[in-house]
Amino acid sequence: MIQYIVDEIVAAGIKEILLVTHASKNAVENHFDTSYELESSLNSA
Repeated sequence: MIQYIVDEIVAAGIKEILLVTHASKNAVENHFDTSYELESSLNSA
């Protein structure tokens, strides 16, 4: 759900987004974080 909201915000031209979460709740951070292993795997495929 948050991904859809972020997509709409970006489509509206907004360049910076701040999401506030709890330190022990890292699912949102993990979702938007860079996954170097995944990127490397996709680039070599």
